[in-house]
Amino acid sequence: MSVNVDPLSDGKSVVAKWLQRAMGLKDDGVIGPKTLGAIAACKDIPDLINFPFHLT
Repeated sequence: MSVNVDPLSDGKSVVAKWLQRAMGLKDDGVIGPKTLGAIAACKDIPDLINFPFHLT
């Protein structure tokens, strides 16, 4: 099941975890140096944007 992530209603932690899962990182919900580094190194933004978020 895929759902839309809404940062206004889901909260920063949920959105951070979604981003970390999409980047293949440990999903701790904190945007720190590792997450920011992975974002900076990301070469495939369309795939990242279309990453299916699964509620588990």
